[in-house]
Parts: sequence; C-alpha cells; structure tokens
Amino acid sequence: MSTDPDLAKTKRLVSKALLAIDGVAGVGLPGQGLTIYLENDQPEVRERATSALTKLRLTTPVHWAVTGKLKAR
Repeated sequence: MSTDPDLAKTKRLVSKALLAIDGVAGVGLPGQGLTIYLENDQPEVRERATSALTKLRLTTPVHWAVTGKLKAR
C-alpha cells in the first residue's frame, strides 16, 4: 500500500514537534490519517500533542495507539 503524498508531507512537518514531547513514542501513517504512538495513555501527553498539532494547524485525522516505548531497528 502506498502512502498518500499529502499525508507523508504532513508527517514530515509534525514529527519533530511531536517526538519532542515526553511520552510520544512515534508517528506513523498506517491507515487514513496520522497515528501518534504513545508510551502510555497519559491525558497530559495527549493534551500536549493535540496542542502542538493545533499550533501547526493540522487538519488531518489523528489516531492514537498505545505501544509502549519503541526501539529503532
């Protein structure tokens, strides 16, 4: 499955801001919209991520997934 070029561009634009938030484990595009991977389901992490997305004027659908801490391969 190929990724929508607009979604890929959106991911590039927001990833740095989101990954700077403690508790955000990653950002991905597994489906229709942006998925934010969380280390744990803390309301303050979601609030900080939502605030960052609002400041960046994101209009793409956002999905949340609790994955724990992710390791690079």
